[in-house]
Amino acid sequence: LKCEDSHAPGIPVELHPRLAYAAPYAEVYEYLTLRELLGLHLRFRPLYRGLTGEDFLRIAYLEGHEEKLVKTFSSGMKQRLKLALAILTQSEALVLDEPVTNLDSTAKEWYRELIREFNMDRLILIASNETSDFEGAGTLIHLPDFAPRLTL
Repeated sequence: LKCEDSHAPGIPVELHPRLAYAAPYAEVYEYLTLRELLGLHLRFRPLYRGLTGEDFLRIAYLEGHEEKLVKTFSSGMKQRLKLALAILTQSEALVLDEPVTNLDSTAKEWYRELIREFNMDRLILIASNETSDFEGAGTLIHLPDFAPRLTL
């Protein structure tokens, strides 16, 4: 993903290393074990503020599942994995689409705690119909307020 830096027109800026993203429909490599997937991820992207792979497993409540294929995870475990990969990856911007989809009430609280703990020095954009996803948000933008009005 590339864009132009407004301070240096014509010079492309790589967005991939600056952005982290999670959505319930975004796929992960399901034919890898959790250990393999995390290892692959860490080859390209560092974790937030020096966290380790062991920290990741502990924080994501995925300890003991390292040797399991991701395809064997429940939908809730997969969503927790995707959220942890995005939230715990060092980034300037974090984009989350419908983050609590497939999460039970305990995992929803886990998600809210992650957002509270790992929100420093980055922009977090959350797209959701679930109002609880926005707890602790500094600014809320209700998109329909900006949509053009149709008159018949």
